[in-house]
Amino acid sequence: MQQTELHPSLQAIRTTQLGILVSFVLIIVKAVAGYLGHSYALIADATESGADIISSGLLWFALRVALKPPDDDHAYGHGKVEPLAAIAVSLFLVGAAAWIAVHALGFISTPHELPEKFTLASCLL
Repeated sequence: MQQTELHPSLQAIRTTQLGILVSFVLIIVKAVAGYLGHSYALIADATESGADIISSGLLWFALRVALKPPDDDHAYGHGKVEPLAAIAVSLFLVGAAAWIAVHALGFISTPHELPEKFTLASCLL
């Protein structure tokens, strides 16, 4: 029996959904390990995984819109939404990186406990 090929945008949507699920699990593991293990680096990494979920959500939305067929207002279809979403995701990630950097600078000047040894295993995720 011949399998039908999925449209590339549908494949991208499925991949994006899987990425969101994996990022959600990573947020939980890294945030819990960071909090319990006093590792601010893991908490920042959990924040970055949260930014991944938001940017993947934007991508998912853009891919769904891009799949719409042409209509009266968009005679050539909705494919132009993909580059616009890429710009939005880029700006969002720059903002998230700036947020992490600002908070990191604040944590550098404050003394903290050393992270627990088990947090090293969480860093490998």
